[in-house]
Amino acid sequence: MIPYVLVIVALATLFYLRFVKPLNYWNDRGVPNVKGIPVFGKQAAVIFRQISLLEWLKRAYKECPGTRYHGSHQFNRPILVIKDPDLIKQLLVKQFSNFVNRIDIINKDMDPFLGNSLLFLHNEDWKTMRSTLSPAFTGSKMKEMSNLMIQISHKFFEYLRKNGKSKFAVDMKDLSTRFTNDIIASCAYGIECNSLKEKENEIYSLGKNMTNLTYSRIMKFFGFSNVPKLMKLLNITVFPRSTNKKFGRIIKESLAARESSNIFRPDMIQLLMMAKKGNLEYQENVKDDDTGFATVDEHYTKESKNLTDDDIVSQALLFFFAGFEPVSTTISFMALELALNPDIQDKLIKEIDEAGAIDYSKLSSLKYLDMVVSETLRKWPPVPVVNRRCTVPFVLKAERPEEKDLHVTKENGIIVPTIAMHYDEKYYPNAHKFDPERFSEENKEKINPYTYLPFGSGPRNCIGSRFALMEIKMFFAVALKFFTIEAIEKTVSKIEMNPKNFLLTPKGGFCVGFALRTN
Repeated sequence: MIPYVLVIVALATLFYLRFVKPLNYWNDRGVPNVKGIPVFGKQAAVIFRQISLLEWLKRAYKECPGTRYHGSHQFNRPILVIKDPDLIKQLLVKQFSNFVNRIDIINKDMDPFLGNSLLFLHNEDWKTMRSTLSPAFTGSKMKEMSNLMIQISHKFFEYLRKNGKSKFAVDMKDLSTRFTNDIIASCAYGIECNSLKEKENEIYSLGKNMTNLTYSRIMKFFGFSNVPKLMKLLNITVFPRSTNKKFGRIIKESLAARESSNIFRPDMIQLLMMAKKGNLEYQENVKDDDTGFATVDEHYTKESKNLTDDDIVSQALLFFFAGFEPVSTTISFMALELALNPDIQDKLIKEIDEAGAIDYSKLSSLKYLDMVVSETLRKWPPVPVVNRRCTVPFVLKAERPEEKDLHVTKENGIIVPTIAMHYDEKYYPNAHKFDPERFSEENKEKINPYTYLPFGSGPRNCIGSRFALMEIKMFFAVALKFFTIEAIEKTVSKIEMNPKNFLLTPKGGFCVGFALRTN
């Protein structure tokens, strides 16, 4: 019996040290906090799908009211929830060198391609890759790419017009993923797709597979967060190896074809090939580059690295991963909001009609379209939380009587519950109302930029914000020339989040009606 007792005691001690003791971390340091539970920290309600991610982030934001920050746990990892705009600016911008890295979600052990992409690289690897890729995402490069996007958009909606009825129901999530798939396939990889006609084309099927956040995949994330060595020992990866293999083959075939035939095409693969050869130089944004209020500034340095073909595959995979799901989600929410707010849609259609034929300059000049997109990103940011991990320990100085100096260590992470800030009545009165006028020329100057973070902030913000905004605006600038978007019987009357889906998804889905315009 003694050996069994010793084993039980050893396991209990290990469990306590690994999952129970960390919950006292913030109490031991005198930081306000609300304790989580062993193993799951504060995420249990989301993992077991009792509440939506949106509601969980709102709860996290409201805990310990009146504080600039409070303690929490991501599983068993201690994190600080940052709620004060000035503190957000301090940590994400002024003290960026202390928070260069994101909290690990995917690494090379979990996925060899995506783990080597810009999103998940660390320290100097990230800095040199970011600097290498930055020239590919300036307004100048977006302008060069815009004609491709215009052609694909017109082709997409012309096909929908010819093959649809005068009125028909639309699952916006399905439609928008097909649109983003065709845009990315063409503008990033030089591969022509018609995802309305060829429903299960190879690129689209890969995208659906990669972005399908199933419960088993969430459990894999949970495993890598809590027992990474065991997951590595079991040789478990987040995405099927066959998916990575297929995607790598597609990109490398495209690279080989261009090299052998000396093909030039103004798309993302071409820019990556130029970066590989050291021919991609940073250009200041074009004078008419006004991609919108939500665009984030690029923090460019002159460091760069020599890209390999595998590096190109990793970055190409990231562009697809980031552009397929988040952009399609934003488009879906905006379509739903327009269906529920026909007066806003009418005003938007008038602006688009008056602009005439759409090109890059015209798209940038559509001020009301930018207001509607900005408000959509406020209510429904595709990435609802910003996270960073401390890389260089420092002391967070006390600024209030109830605070004391806090030693932030390498084991600490921070999260900014972006979407909860976007619903804070202090910053956005009547926050649940869809009101583009918040972003009018008169009102947008009143918005504290560190209370509006749909693309993050600081040097590690979203590198593709210009591309994403151009894609979203292009969808509606072309779609609303062909159709109006209407609420139908299946359209939800009130947008409430579905806790059964880990991504931001409304109960009842994204069903709207499309009606062919006759004028």
